Amino acid sequence: MSDVLSIGVVGECYWPKEPRIFTYGDVEILAYPEQRKFHASLHLDVGKYGFSFEQGLSFLSELASVVCWVDNAQMRLLFDNAITTGFPIKMGKFGEFSATLDSVDRWKKPWIAIPDAKSKMALALYREGMVASRTHCSQYSLLSYYKVLEWLFPVSSVRTLQMKKLVAEMLVRDDHDGKEFLWNVSKLGWDKLNAEDIALKMYRECRGFVAHAKNTATIFNPDCGVQLTALHRMINPMQVVARAAIEQEFPTLEWRWFE
Repeated sequence: MSDVLSIGVVGECYWPKEPRIFTYGDVEILAYPEQRKFHASLHLDVGKYGFSFEQGLSFLSELASVVCWVDNAQMRLLFDNAITTGFPIKMGKFGEFSATLDSVDRWKKPWIAIPDAKSKMALALYREGMVASRTHCSQYSLLSYYKVLEWLFPVSSVRTLQMKKLVAEMLVRDDHDGKEFLWNVSKLGWDKLNAEDIALKMYRECRGFVAHAKNTATIFNPDCGVQLTALHRMINPMQVVARAAIEQEFPTLEWRWFE
């Protein structure tokens, strides 16, 4: 290795039990497991592949999107401790990592790169929503999940129709996502509403938070219990709808992301 980018990782995803070199696309990456004094970490030889420091961070962020999607669990890169040296270095621990040890050892297999720019951004926004929800950034989490829909359906009229369609499908799904969606909708007091009304309420609430993000005249009050409760209860339904939208638009994305 010539010029190695090392970065710490925290999250709840599956992780190799021992140091493991794997490939993402055509690029080899070294993964270190968590230890008592060290974060789990990723190491990329940016010199070998002609990446700049920033390009290496972007490449590993793309991998993090895939891991979040495959495991449906957050994975966050610790950008503040990223460093480039002549060899891989372990990253000192300043936080917590609660990965589930990988029973199928899928890190021995090559990972397939995300196929196109549109799906890359959708998965990146979904990843950021998961990370934000685990780090108590509820506003940004909800905004990120809504941004998935804005990205996939940039025309507002199309986005509204798609949300109605996705909500209608969720209300009749008998899997984990469908049951979780129903449970959270009932907590919002919307369980007596039809799919169209639920979708419109979600759309309007999220548009309000988008306005809050862009306009100081629409401030969200973090001390207001009513606003906080509504925000927290909205996050999970939006996550489920965002995930369903990605599955709908990119049916070739597989749960097992390997060759």
